[in-house]
Amino acid sequence: MNFDALVALLHEGVGDVNNDNHIEGYAKIRHAYENGIRVAGNRLIDSMFFYYGIHDKLIENYESQIKEGFFPPKESVALQQEKIKEGFPSIALVTLPKSGSAYIANKMSKMFNLYQLLISFRAFPYDYIIPGLADIFAKGGLIYWSHLDASPHNLETLYQANIRKIHLHIRDPRQATLSWAHHLEKETIGISFIERFYTSPFIPEHYHTWPFERKLDWQIRTFLPQSIHWILEWLNIAEHDDRFDVQISEFAQLKNNPDAVLHNIVTFYAFPTKLEHNFDYSTKKGKDHYRKGELNEWMDVFTEQQIRVAEDLVPDKLKKRFSWT
Repeated sequence: MNFDALVALLHEGVGDVNNDNHIEGYAKIRHAYENGIRVAGNRLIDSMFFYYGIHDKLIENYESQIKEGFFPPKESVALQQEKIKEGFPSIALVTLPKSGSAYIANKMSKMFNLYQLLISFRAFPYDYIIPGLADIFAKGGLIYWSHLDASPHNLETLYQANIRKIHLHIRDPRQATLSWAHHLEKETIGISFIERFYTSPFIPEHYHTWPFERKLDWQIRTFLPQSIHWILEWLNIAEHDDRFDVQISEFAQLKNNPDAVLHNIVTFYAFPTKLEHNFDYSTKKGKDHYRKGELNEWMDVFTEQQIRVAEDLVPDKLKKRFSWT
């Protein structure tokens, strides 16, 4: 397929997704991605132009829906206006996959009745913020959580939308890698679930037929180094980019004292003080918790060779800073 045919396939896939035909739509988008890179061959710059060109087309589609009033949903607009009147800011949760992301977002949403608005594609490790949705989010009264990377586009879009406060939540990337591998084993994911199309590189076509050890090999060589780079980029922004105020939490803190993590987020975002003490931060085991939540399960599951590879990949400064064994 030539480039024009691939772009046409991309538009068709986006149309299917907008009409709630997710599986077929994302399958077409995946096909456009893979064949676009194949058409570009070894010419990396052409490949990257195609990769980012797809995101530009998707953003263009979203922006059109925003202008026409089709997005965001009407129920989110009404609730946002209500929460803005009550004095609630918007909460931006930037999280490493499988670090307790959904738990934090769902708990905060339930406690304060805040609508969760997705303002990016929620891809990993390369996500894209949609400027029009970022502007809506910046008005206040919403929650956004995603695995957003600290790319120049995303940072500039956040800054231009006046989104300066970010809560960064991370986890030992070795354990996150194991949890991600288990996540893909779930029936809710399956071999055709759309989440496969949100990762780069794409999950191999016959991945589901591999033994688990081989799957771990693949994730350790793709997901793990990407996670490490993702964490380092955000830590660099937290330490050196004066445009943003970044609060950091880590999975062990969430596991050992979730109430404190939630309370710190509320304090960081300066929730209405007259309301702050009226909410129950208590957490109970149940549907808000996912799988085992162990800290060092990877040490028992990885093979000796996988442990050596993983050990070599994680910088000592990260191990020391976050007490990762």
